[in-house]
Amino acid sequence: MKNYAKTNIRIHNLVILFGAVILMSALVPFKSAVELYDNTIRLHILAASDKEEDQRIKLEVRDEIISYAKDVLPRASTSKEAYEILENSLPELKQIAETVLSKNKRSDNIDVTLTRENYPIRHYDGFSLPSGEYTSLRIMIGDAEGQNWWCMVYPPLCLTAAVKYSAELERAGISENTAAMILTEERDKVEFKFFAVEWLNKFLGNIGKGKEFA
Repeated sequence: MKNYAKTNIRIHNLVILFGAVILMSALVPFKSAVELYDNTIRLHILAASDKEEDQRIKLEVRDEIISYAKDVLPRASTSKEAYEILENSLPELKQIAETVLSKNKRSDNIDVTLTRENYPIRHYDGFSLPSGEYTSLRIMIGDAEGQNWWCMVYPPLCLTAAVKYSAELERAGISENTAAMILTEERDKVEFKFFAVEWLNKFLGNIGKGKEFA
């Protein structure tokens, strides 16, 4: 009986040790993910439908919005300033999208908001972003039932040809460690780190009255 009890204690201790190792391995990428959630602004454009014309219009709206962002966001030295610039520009951004539709002889309703949205893991050309809740510049065209286009408007990773750690990322509050996590070309390594982020989000959610942190 004593041997059985000792075995149970050993198993219990091993489980605790294993859990601690997993938790510690998840904390580093989770810290980087939180840094991303707090210091970035995503761009999310929803097409009216999956019809070829609606998808083409979506991309035209994207191009005009990105062009506008290239002009105004370099003035921002922090994500907070970028948010304020975009918030003050919402009427103009809506007008830009409406102009694109007007040129295409369309009168779909346009809804432009700054909100918080949950994003899945996304892989782009040169960088990747973990799933989680981000500040989002959201542009809905018409019924917004078509395929989405999403990327990052601040810092402007989607607006530059070469994606690397730079003064723009540093100014936005993105550390070199975080940049290394999202800019790596080793996709398997990125997937493992993002899995750790998702696991820790769920773990914290379970112990935090069911609320996820991302």
